[in-house]
Amino acid sequence: MLGPLVAGWLVALGARPGNGKTTLLLSLLSRLLEDRVPTLVFGTEMRPEDLVKKWAAMRLGMDELDVFSGRIGAGDRDRVEREIVRLTEWDGLTFATTPRLDLGRLANEVRWAFDARTGPSPRALLLDHLHRITQDCEELELLAKELKEIAVERRVAFVAAAQLNREQGVGPFD
Repeated sequence: MLGPLVAGWLVALGARPGNGKTTLLLSLLSRLLEDRVPTLVFGTEMRPEDLVKKWAAMRLGMDELDVFSGRIGAGDRDRVEREIVRLTEWDGLTFATTPRLDLGRLANEVRWAFDARTGPSPRALLLDHLHRITQDCEELELLAKELKEIAVERRVAFVAAAQLNREQGVGPFD
């Protein structure tokens, strides 16, 4: 659907709430992990440990709500825990931990990922999602420009999910 990820590109995935942006990013993350592409993940809707748990449940074909509510047996809990360890043991995969992300904090996390942390520098950055940073149209435009500059300067592919909230029935595809 996206084609190959290209260093220096910013790809924005737009969809309405609940239409699978996070799931698509986690599927992409699975592929990046399989290909051993060092990746930095910014999850603005979920804490990193919850995002990894969701990812593990998805990869195991388990119902996410059952996993989070604990409505699974001990054997399935063990499977989820083993998958979480497997997914997070590689030092090329980093989940940003900064709460309440803004452009400055995002830039600091990127700098840290390239300049201060151990392990390989990221070749892909994933952001879920832009509108948790700002919903102001002018600020979003500036944010997109800054993310593109980060992608070009750091020679990384940057994929960002974007929330679309327009009313149904007002566009050509409704």
